Amino acid sequence: MLNTPPLLLSATLIFWGWQTGLLWVGLLLGAVLEGSRLVKHRWEFANEEFNQLWTLTTLAFVAVAAYALATNEGVSAFNTFFNANSFAERNTAINKAAKAVLNLIQWMPMLFFPFTAAQAFSQREKIDFKTFSWVLRRRAAKIGATASVSPGGLNTAYPYFGITLVSASTTAQASPGYYLGLCALMGWALWPMRSRRAPVWAWLLAVVLASGLGFAGHKGIYQLYFIVNNLQAQWLQGFGAKGFDPKESRTAMGQIGRLKGSGRIVLRVEAPAGERTPTLLRQAIYQYYQAPYWRASSKNFDALYAETNETSWVFHRAPASNTVQIATYLDDGKGLLSLPTGTHRLERLPVFQMETNSLGTVRVGAGPGLVIFNAKYQADATFDGNPTTEDYGVPEKELPAIRQLVAELKLAEGDDTQKVRKLERFFARYFDYGFWEERDLPVKTNQTILTRFLLDTRKGHCEFFASATVLLLRQAGVAARYTAGYSVQEGAGGNRFVVRDRHAHAWCLYYDRAAHVWRDLDTTPGTWVQAEAERRSLWEPIKDGWDRLVFEFSKVRWGQSALQQYLSLALIPVVILLAARFLLKKRWRRQKSNVLPEAELTRQGLDSEFYRVEERLAARGLNLLPGETLSAWLGRVDKNLPPEGHLDAALLQLHYRLRFDPVGLSTRERDQLRQGVMEWLKRMDRNPKT
Repeated sequence: MLNTPPLLLSATLIFWGWQTGLLWVGLLLGAVLEGSRLVKHRWEFANEEFNQLWTLTTLAFVAVAAYALATNEGVSAFNTFFNANSFAERNTAINKAAKAVLNLIQWMPMLFFPFTAAQAFSQREKIDFKTFSWVLRRRAAKIGATASVSPGGLNTAYPYFGITLVSASTTAQASPGYYLGLCALMGWALWPMRSRRAPVWAWLLAVVLASGLGFAGHKGIYQLYFIVNNLQAQWLQGFGAKGFDPKESRTAMGQIGRLKGSGRIVLRVEAPAGERTPTLLRQAIYQYYQAPYWRASSKNFDALYAETNETSWVFHRAPASNTVQIATYLDDGKGLLSLPTGTHRLERLPVFQMETNSLGTVRVGAGPGLVIFNAKYQADATFDGNPTTEDYGVPEKELPAIRQLVAELKLAEGDDTQKVRKLERFFARYFDYGFWEERDLPVKTNQTILTRFLLDTRKGHCEFFASATVLLLRQAGVAARYTAGYSVQEGAGGNRFVVRDRHAHAWCLYYDRAAHVWRDLDTTPGTWVQAEAERRSLWEPIKDGWDRLVFEFSKVRWGQSALQQYLSLALIPVVILLAARFLLKKRWRRQKSNVLPEAELTRQGLDSEFYRVEERLAARGLNLLPGETLSAWLGRVDKNLPPEGHLDAALLQLHYRLRFDPVGLSTRERDQLRQGVMEWLKRMDRNPKT
């Protein structure tokens, strides 16, 4: 039975449907609930069945919450927030998490509808509080109390009304239309509860005044949000870390202090048994150098079309090749792919839009949040565009140092392979890897950061080595490009590897004129691998465990695991069986004048022995008068009975608790009531004239 004014719930559900774009759902739910006022039949639900239905509702809420988080990458968003390297990344994570929570709130009227409808079509005006509390249920079961209706129960109509209003607010814009509808519904709900001592006009004036003040506060908070958000953006902008951009890459050359990289896992790599795992996965390629930036000359991407199976993408035809499986997240379904040099085919990649540029950068324009695909690659079959004049250019400011070293190393002599080997030996013999950029040496006039690295310090991170290698090769007549991506170095068992943020790397890509292919050249000293490994946090194993859970959950969410299909199919028979078990064993009862016969109600404490006291006294003409309380009745009876016929007041209190206390009586107290009444009856039997 519903205790809200007629049509209030249906109007609220229609308002919710209008705001959330689910108008037809709101109309349907509202019609069902209001239909309960017209139907004269009611379900017979026992307390235990309401308990089961509430448990199912709670489980459904948890399941939908998990689905909402997975649908909007909410789980990974929470993880990303605490591992974000930039304000933009952190802001995106917040937006994703908020979207997941808002979607969950929007669906709440549908989640709680079955329970509210069950009460609407049941005989119960109130549902026992124990139904909504597992603690109270356990306590009642422990002390042996009867699980039944109590006067202190809950009618779910008004709570459902509040839930629906909150759900309607999740997509409302800052417009007067939404707020007017909200105030109208609130006034409708409060109308039956208004004080009858105040005139109607005064009540309406108070409602209008409260609504106006609320709207003003609503607008103020809305404006405050934008002010705080802008201040937050300005404050956090300076803490962002670099990321790969297909158009340009800002190096950290010249940055004072230790470079920082997090332990967040960004890629998972696995090679088939017996095959070698690629050590470098490139993500973006650049040609122009203007310290401290490397920029791409080709900023336009061309669409690539999938084969007929819609999951295979071919860059060019190549002979038999190696295979590597790569798992990576895509931000809002978009992002650059990390691929081995020489990739010519991608398989099992269910994205909707793929693009490439002439430098070999591959970008996904639309796809799922997680992709796990196979990359086919062949080192002697690259699809990168042929060398251009930009691949031989050296900035004017870097020319003096570059020319000096090319002359000292006789780098212009020999073929391309010999030039590459000379450079590898040069960097391996005379240079060291370091996180620090220090100014412990005097800076010469007009000396660039790269010149200082090549001629003086000879110590730096990968961006120094990659930039220097590219420019030296260009001056020696070899086409070269700057490449940014990741190094695959941390094993995870077998042929599996994890790639972290701190494994971001830069290296040189040079053109082998003899083979007509582009090849990787990494001149950064190998000691950088151990140096990076020593920087791991003590909490990294715990974070890795969480990352693994998120990854497995994301596989199910984004269809990268067969488990999702099996779970979906398994839920169908479970739902059917639960619904059949819950509904088919119920019996209909016709309701007469909205009042059910007392004998049809399952009431708490009807087995109380105290009713035998009432029967015995009634037989002696000492009946309970209409409207008379039991305590007043016993006080009147005691005046007409000798002392041995008086009843202990404690027995009446036990009877009251058995009848009306949701917790009921303990086993000891129940025995005390039973024994007390039996002793009183024995005294009455021994004294018939009493």
